[in-house]
Amino acid sequence: MKVEISTQAYLIEENVPDREHALDVIVTDLSLSGIFIATPEHFEAGQKFVTTLPLYDMSVPFRCQVQREQLVDYSHNGYGCAFLDSSNRQFDLLCNYIFDKQREQIKMAKETNS
Repeated sequence: MKVEISTQAYLIEENVPDREHALDVIVTDLSLSGIFIATPEHFEAGQKFVTTLPLYDMSVPFRCQVQREQLVDYSHNGYGCAFLDSSNRQFDLLCNYIFDKQREQIKMAKETNS
């Protein structure tokens, strides 16, 4: 299950513990297994990082690993990233958030088609 979103998040490369070097990214897709991000930065497949996603009124950290790269537009690279080692609480929050977003998207689609 996946939802299209457009939300800003930040990530910190796993080998750079300094929060001062956090990078801004746009999360465009969210699923229970990972995210798709757009950024002008370049990453390699296998690269690991921690991203913080705004779920409800909380900033929830997730460890991720880059799985694939896809050009988004002339100024942004896109990366499909898998979640690593999510806790039950993180997974539950993510699941509820995705269900809520899906419900919103279905409701908007029905209203548009009416």
